Amino acid sequence: MAHAKLPDLLPGQLVRLAVSLGLVIWLSRLRDRLVEAQRLARIDSLTGLPNRQALIDSLQAELSRSRRFARPFSLAMLDWDGFKKINDQQGHLVGDEVLRRVGVSLREHTRPFDCAGRWGGDEFLVVLSEVDGEDAKLIAERLRASIRHYVERDFPSLAFSLGVVTFQNAELDWPSCVARADATMYAAKRQGRDQTRFEIFHLNGSNPKQAPYPAKPTATASAVINPANADLGASNPNANNPTKAIIGNAANTVDKNGEPTAS
Repeated sequence: MAHAKLPDLLPGQLVRLAVSLGLVIWLSRLRDRLVEAQRLARIDSLTGLPNRQALIDSLQAELSRSRRFARPFSLAMLDWDGFKKINDQQGHLVGDEVLRRVGVSLREHTRPFDCAGRWGGDEFLVVLSEVDGEDAKLIAERLRASIRHYVERDFPSLAFSLGVVTFQNAELDWPSCVARADATMYAAKRQGRDQTRFEIFHLNGSNPKQAPYPAKPTATASAVINPANADLGASNPNANNPTKAIIGNAANTVDKNGEPTAS
């Protein structure tokens, strides 16, 4: 069977073909480099976690999803107690190692569709997609145990404060959500080192979407947990209730500024 003969190409045509192929290859490599540069621009170089901009984008997407489907979500803000002392006494390289270990812990113990990243300095933020108040407590304490495993075994003097806020029908923007989580974390710090504080934030009215904006929050369920005193075992009289098993009798209410109210 005779093969079809390829047409002879003139020298000028060969040159144009070679240039076209080279241009395609160059554009493909350029595209790959741009994609990689965009990825790296969203990654914290020290911890390998998403950086602040990536966290903001994730939080904005979660806010949009929460409004559209009327689903809750939670934010967890983590800040180290006494981290400055580590830098001052043992050097910044040791402090960097602590932050890297936090990064490993958060990567390995968060769900693929959550976003755990470095907010700045020694602060970390975790966006917990479609997580309500009860699940937020369980996840927060699991993260605390994991971080202890990676960090506190070699740095026993270190501890951290954790503020966890669950947002339900909250018509807020992302700065307001972060500010709320940050205030909750600092409220935990005021109770003493190595504490976790939980809050549930929602709007007044049976139909929050019709509430005037900005609307004042309702009284917020809150608790402060000292992990050393937490009892999840059978000795806890509330063990059959997942929420009460974690927070015991520590629940109280707070005003719109996150301060405890008289019970």
